[in-house]
Amino acid sequence: MVEENLNTSNTETTAQDVSSAIEALEKRVADEQSKAERFLVNWQRAQADFQNYQKRAERERVEMADSVRNAVLLALLPVVDEFELAVRSMPVESSTAEWVNGLHMIERKLKGFLDSYGITVIEALGMPFDPKYHEAVMRTEGEEGVIIQELRKGYLIRDAVLRPSLVVVGNGQKPETSTKDKRKLEKGTSREKNPDATKKEEDNG
Repeated sequence: MVEENLNTSNTETTAQDVSSAIEALEKRVADEQSKAERFLVNWQRAQADFQNYQKRAERERVEMADSVRNAVLLALLPVVDEFELAVRSMPVESSTAEWVNGLHMIERKLKGFLDSYGITVIEALGMPFDPKYHEAVMRTEGEEGVIIQELRKGYLIRDAVLRPSLVVVGNGQKPETSTKDKRKLEKGTSREKNPDATKKEEDNG
């Protein structure tokens, strides 16, 4: 009887030990799983941060390259201005000279160079003034808000303004007729009203 009680007690103790061991093991597994999940989240966050860094570094590299390129192209534009002015100012009698053909060839190469970078001329003369593309240096008689004169060409590079056009804008006032023009106009009107006087002037002439 005593032996049976001892066996029963040992069995219960063993079962309790196994149950405690299982609970401890499950707790340890849960802890390790929680750690693994935290490690995974931290790794994913670090990976996302690194990818964002790579994108930001690439964007900054491209922006720096664009900034340097635009600075070089902007410095070249005054040379283009002067060259175009020189070509326009050439005397007509020199148009067939060999050196003039050389100038035109250089001009074509300059335009081709600008085209290769996506550089285009901003439309100005006769267009409505747009502060995004044009820089007004003065206002004069003419249609309100319309560009009357272009003093310096402006350029775009892939839809972005590389250099705005320098322009003169109309102020809405009609151009005044000069005194000389007024006299001619009055004289013409007088002749229309008095054709006999006109004929007399011609006969006297």
